[in-house]
Amino acid sequence: MSRRLWAMMQKEFRQFFRDKIMVMLILWLYTVEIILCTYALSFDVKDLSLAVLDYDRSPASRTLIEQVTNTGYFRLHALVLSETELQSLLDTGKVTVGLIIPPDFSRRLQEGRATEVQVILDGSNANTATIAQGYLTRIIDRYAQEQQRAWLGITAKTSTFLPGIDPQLRIWYNPDLRFPYFMVLSMIALAGMTNGFPCAALRDDGRCHSSRSQYSEGKRAGDH
Repeated sequence: MSRRLWAMMQKEFRQFFRDKIMVMLILWLYTVEIILCTYALSFDVKDLSLAVLDYDRSPASRTLIEQVTNTGYFRLHALVLSETELQSLLDTGKVTVGLIIPPDFSRRLQEGRATEVQVILDGSNANTATIAQGYLTRIIDRYAQEQQRAWLGITAKTSTFLPGIDPQLRIWYNPDLRFPYFMVLSMIALAGMTNGFPCAALRDDGRCHSSRSQYSEGKRAGDH
């Protein structure tokens, strides 16, 4: 049984490498196409251009800007001086995200009152805008919690004694949530599905040509 299987494998490999078009087709589908599509179709959001209009210009507002840009998701493109300038950058596509900090931002934080910041997103790419919105929401929420603890005089050590729920998240199989790891598996499956049809067609076409040639040779021999 093993000898028959080995002989069949040898025959198939010889047949495979004999057809140069099939070799190039399979190499293209399983290498170049997978690599190109995996990174070209990635939905990871990183290094988004950010413009900030900081009316407050305080240490608190600068800390918020640093926390937003230090994540790696956003890159500070410009510190603008007016909403007109910010709108111009968004309209021309030079920035994807705009952040407006009000003039009473630090004062309201010091008084323990709620404050607001305005986030403007370029929605021409809905997927990018949605992901960027989620990133900014988490960053601003974390900053707000830090400011609340500071206003209440709660340190990192004493905050552990406050009642609350601390979710311990564990992500299996793709802990960094990198989209190419997911995409490459999909492209391999897609290449396997699409690769069978042209390969079968090429082999059938070769067999048909071979049969026609044998038939033509036999007919000519019979005529003679």
